[in-house]
Amino acid sequence: MKHVLKQDLYHEFLGIEKDIETKWPFMGNRFRVANPWKRELVEKAWTVADILKTHPYLSGEHMSEQTGLGKDHLAIIYKMIQRSSACQEYFKHSSNRDYFNVVSHYFNRDFYTLVFFVGTSCPSRCVYCPSVKIDSMGRRRLITYKDAMESKLSDDALERVFDDLSTIKQKGRDILVKISGGLEPLTDPATMEKIIYLSNRRSFPVKLFTNGLLLSDPTNRNIALMASDIRISLSTSDENLYRSICFPPSKQPLKQNTLNQLKNNIRMLVLERSVINPGCKIGFNSIILPDNHLHLVSLLEMARDLGIDYIDFKPNYFSSYDEKTQAAMDVSVREAKVVSSHESYKDLYVNFTGSLSRNDLFWSAWNGTCDAIKQSDFKLFITPYGHCSPVHYGAFPHGEPSFQNTLESYSMGEITPHRGLLDILDKPDRTPEIDLNKLNPFELMLNLEISREDADKKWGLPLCVSPYQTSQRDQIPPDLFFRFTQET
Repeated sequence: MKHVLKQDLYHEFLGIEKDIETKWPFMGNRFRVANPWKRELVEKAWTVADILKTHPYLSGEHMSEQTGLGKDHLAIIYKMIQRSSACQEYFKHSSNRDYFNVVSHYFNRDFYTLVFFVGTSCPSRCVYCPSVKIDSMGRRRLITYKDAMESKLSDDALERVFDDLSTIKQKGRDILVKISGGLEPLTDPATMEKIIYLSNRRSFPVKLFTNGLLLSDPTNRNIALMASDIRISLSTSDENLYRSICFPPSKQPLKQNTLNQLKNNIRMLVLERSVINPGCKIGFNSIILPDNHLHLVSLLEMARDLGIDYIDFKPNYFSSYDEKTQAAMDVSVREAKVVSSHESYKDLYVNFTGSLSRNDLFWSAWNGTCDAIKQSDFKLFITPYGHCSPVHYGAFPHGEPSFQNTLESYSMGEITPHRGLLDILDKPDRTPEIDLNKLNPFELMLNLEISREDADKKWGLPLCVSPYQTSQRDQIPPDLFFRFTQET
C-alpha cells in the first residue's frame, strides 16, 4: 500500500506540473522541479497523508508544526493528496473513514440535509434511545415533548419549507430530506405522507427512519414505500433479546410489537415494494451493544433471508464501555465482516461505521461550543412544532434539567406559514450556544471539518488545496505554486 500511494502521489505531482504549464504556458519551465526534490516531496507527502489518516481534523498550521513543512510546501502536498485517488481510498478504509465520508457528503457532493422530527409518541422503549429514561429499578419512561399542546407544523408552513429547499437547490446544492425522531414518525402518518409527497414532487430523495412496528398497517406501508429509503431500527434476530432491548421487563409486548410480527411487516414491505415503488431501498439500522454483539451473524442471515437491501452496523454513540467489553464486541464485528464477505451476501450491502464510539479520539478532549450558524449551513433539524435546531440534541425531547426546560433554548427560530426556512437561515432569531459534547459523532466531525477549513483559510491555505476537497481537483492557485518553486 505504501509503495502504491507514493507512486500515485508522484504521478499527481507530475500532473500538477503539466496542468500549470497548460494553464500558464508563458511560465515555461520555471516551475520544473528537480527529480531528487520530487522524490523528497513524495516522501513528505506520504508522511502527511499518514498523519491525516489518524488525525484528519488537524489544521495546516498544526501540521506545519508537527512536520516542519512550510505553508507553501504543505499547500502543494495537500494538493497532491487531494488529487490522489489512492490517498483518498487510503483514508476511506481507515478507522476514521466516517470522518472522510462526512467530508465527501457535505463538502464534495455539497448536500444540504433537512431532518423532520415527526412523531410525538412511540410504541417501544429501547434501551439505547436518548428519549427513554431508565430509573434505578430498570423501569423505562418515554420522554415526550413538553410542548405537547403547541400547534404542529401546518401544511402551509411545510409548503413554504419545500419552496425554500427548491431555492437552495437552484443555487447548485443537492437536497436530502430525512424523516426521523425524536419519536416514532409513523405515529403521525399524515404529516409523514405530506413530507414525502412534497419531496417527491420536487425530486428530493427522502429517507424514513422507523422502528417498523406500525408497518403492520397497510396504509402506513403504502405511505412509507413512497420514500426513497426505509431504514428500520433492528439490532437482533433473537425474540427474547428483542423484547429486552425494546420493551421494559415488566411489560409484556402486544402481539403487534413482537419480533415475529416485525419480520412479517418487513416481508410485506419487500413484497409490496415491487408494485408501489421498486426503487425504494429497505435496510436495517443496527446498534451494536454488549447484549447483542454475539448475534450479529444471525442478524445478517435474517436480513439476507428477508430480502432487504442493506444493513448498517454502528456502535451506540451515547455510551462507552470498558476495555474487556469493547474487545469482545470488536471480535464479533470482525466475525460478522468475514461472514458478510461470503458470496451468499452479494445482494446485501453491509456497512460497519468506524468512528462513532465515545471511546475513540473524537470524544477524548473536545470542549467549547458549536458554531450553530455554520453548522446550519449544512444540516438542520425541525421539531414537530417547527423549532429549528442545527444539531440533533436540540430537537428531540429531553427530561433532564440540563435541557434548560424548553426546546427554544436550542432553536434558531420557528417555522410558520409567514416565516420560512430561508428566513431563519438568513436571519436567525437567536444563535444557540451548544456544547460540543452534546453533538453526536457525525455532527462533531462536521464541526471539526468546518473549523479545520476556517483555520486553514485564516492561515493562508485556500479551499482549493484542502486535502479532502476532491471536487476542487482542477483548481490550482498559481501564486502558491510560484512561491513553492522559488523556495526549491
